[in-house]
Amino acid sequence: MLGIELVSIHDNYFSLGGDSILSTQITSKVRQLGLEMKPKYLFQYQSIAELAPLLEALKPFEPNEIRQQEVTGSLPLTPIQRWLFEEMSVPEHFNQSMVLSVNSQISYEVLQRAIAHLVAHHDAMRLRFTMGRSGWEQAYAAYTDESPLKRIDLRDQPANLQADVFAAAITEAQTGFDLSGGILLRAIYFDYGTGQAGKLALVIHHLVIDGVSWRILLDDLSTVCRQLVAREAIYLPSKTASYRDWAHSLAAYSATDQLRAELEYWIHQVSPPPPLIPLDFPDGANTTASLAVAASNLSSEETRILLQEAPSAFGAQIDAILLAALGRAVFGWSGERKMHVHMEGHGREELFTDLDISRTVGWFTNMYPVMLEVKDSADIYADIQGVKERLNRIPNRGIGYGLLRYMTEDDGIASQLRKLPRPMMSFNYLGQFNAEWSKEKEALFTLVADTAGQDLAPDSERAHYVDVAAIVTSGRLHISLSYSDNVHRKQTIENLAQRFEGELRIMIGLCQQSKSHSSVNERKMNDVSGLDTSSKWFVRKKVNQKDAIRLFCLPYAGGNASIFRAWHDYLPAFAEVCAVQYPGRGARLREPAYTSMSPLLEAVAHAMRPLLDKPYILFGYSMGALLAYELSILLSRSLNRPPLKLIVAGLNAPFVQSPVPPIHDLPEEEFRKRLLLNGGIPEELMDDEELLELLSPSLRADFSVCETYEYTHGPVPCPIVALGGQDDESLSEQSLTSWRSLTNSDFSSKLLPGGHFFLHSHPEQLLSAISKEIECVNTGSILLK
Repeated sequence: MLGIELVSIHDNYFSLGGDSILSTQITSKVRQLGLEMKPKYLFQYQSIAELAPLLEALKPFEPNEIRQQEVTGSLPLTPIQRWLFEEMSVPEHFNQSMVLSVNSQISYEVLQRAIAHLVAHHDAMRLRFTMGRSGWEQAYAAYTDESPLKRIDLRDQPANLQADVFAAAITEAQTGFDLSGGILLRAIYFDYGTGQAGKLALVIHHLVIDGVSWRILLDDLSTVCRQLVAREAIYLPSKTASYRDWAHSLAAYSATDQLRAELEYWIHQVSPPPPLIPLDFPDGANTTASLAVAASNLSSEETRILLQEAPSAFGAQIDAILLAALGRAVFGWSGERKMHVHMEGHGREELFTDLDISRTVGWFTNMYPVMLEVKDSADIYADIQGVKERLNRIPNRGIGYGLLRYMTEDDGIASQLRKLPRPMMSFNYLGQFNAEWSKEKEALFTLVADTAGQDLAPDSERAHYVDVAAIVTSGRLHISLSYSDNVHRKQTIENLAQRFEGELRIMIGLCQQSKSHSSVNERKMNDVSGLDTSSKWFVRKKVNQKDAIRLFCLPYAGGNASIFRAWHDYLPAFAEVCAVQYPGRGARLREPAYTSMSPLLEAVAHAMRPLLDKPYILFGYSMGALLAYELSILLSRSLNRPPLKLIVAGLNAPFVQSPVPPIHDLPEEEFRKRLLLNGGIPEELMDDEELLELLSPSLRADFSVCETYEYTHGPVPCPIVALGGQDDESLSEQSLTSWRSLTNSDFSSKLLPGGHFFLHSHPEQLLSAISKEIECVNTGSILLK
């Protein structure tokens, strides 16, 4: 279930990457072995050694014979179903879908029989919804043996026409579900001919399906198809409690005093009112038609560390770690420490001891508001612990909120919750989609796409401004941020996604650095933020306890810390030089370079934190100037530790648009030509073919950082000194003064002899200018002499 070959009986389930969604699947598997297992046991006994004695004492699991019969009758709408009918203007078009590649040994006839059997076995597929006197109602329709599978013959069609037919069929399947009179599942088999893998598109209305249910259905589909191919009798595990049983139990619980006691907690969640997230176009229509997605992902190794090492390292489960990273990313974007978010959970909570829903298909999702807070953006451990503690205080994993808001008969309670501010952002961790049917030696199905066409009606209004989803598939964490391009610029949300990804990579780095320790959780908070990241990020040639000032030096694109190796000999004796070593060069050559500003900024800021015990100056050259400016903003806001002075060289102010077109994504030969033409790197590097080939990936990454950067901030709370080369065609004395508007303090500028790389051609003049600035700070003066 976890995708790990060797597991010790003493390994912790959650430390290995387990989560609550997987716990429901494990429960189902154990019950199939004949033992009365419950999901909560994995939370109480988190290793095999702890769980084994309990399992031995469990009574044999005996399926309820009544539950194996066809479920009939009406049932109340659950909170999440009521949410849909209240929020969605086009409830008929609110689907979930998937496209699978079908092994050539599976015929259309096999698929037809298999899907018909699934509809018969999983009663939720027969639910129908009608408008009654008091609103929407649901009930089970009688079973019919009609299969919802449709076959489309593409065998003799050219490839371009095949794509058109596929798209048109998907569009038709996505629209026009008859909630009252038709089955809420549509399946299309695309037949590409003998010996070729076909495709199976599945579109199911969300009213009867959720993420856990998909896992159940697809596992059963594979099982039944394999049995049919082998000419075996069809056998599936026994049905568990019906969705009708669950809905009636929720209705009864919604009238209890135990639930009413939660009201004060939920009201307190948004008291005082939460801050709003920034909107680029506040008056824009937030519709599905304008939906766009910013996506990012982690590598397999990064995902492994996040799932299997981070939980034990930080003493928190994966959902708390992900939310802490998101909160820190939002803080870096908006400057707000508090984040109001709609959490989505699988909803299969153990409220009722007599209900086993581990193999029940239906929409169980629960949604509830959570107020998260970033305590200290430089102390990752504190932020994760804060999120963990907040999540742990939520009663019954949030299921009570939906019951109070949508299902209770007390109109006063529902009215109070309706008046509360609505979260502008949602978060949903969908767990690990490591489907057994796709891991078999000769898999009958493989996932092609986790959506098929447009799942939502184009003209429907979106419930949130930003929907954040995370899921692990094929061993990698995939993150998506859905937004409206009527409300947010593409770059805004892509920057947020990159910040989120960057925060996760910082956490992963901390895990790797703390392997020699049993747990980050066992250390003091300050020790965690002081992990020895500075040793790899900074080259410090001169370390003296008597040094009064630190000078952090950030190199240009393609540059490394060696540029500043001799500077300590020419600067005032009381100044310590800390040269930044970017990944992808020098001693860090094997590390991948950062390709965007946000994660690079966060990583450098975190590494600087242990070295901020003394006053400091930031010096940045070209790309380094851009990074130094952002560091000034971040360290001022997050730690209230602005630099004494910001010295920038070889770059216009960040809001000045570069006249040079982007080059980071050009073909290699063109990339090098443009580098030389633009003077983007020193000429001696262009003459060394082997070195250039070695450094080309980091060069591209650095240019990507600069060319995808978007200016969003404003003035820094410290003096700025801007330096440029007299012969640098990319700037002038006038353009250099554009930095003046970015400080509320003093400003000065100066042109020095040389071109863009006057740092190399005239180092004496540059070092003299910087020395004067350091001495001015030390004597209390702040202007260039």
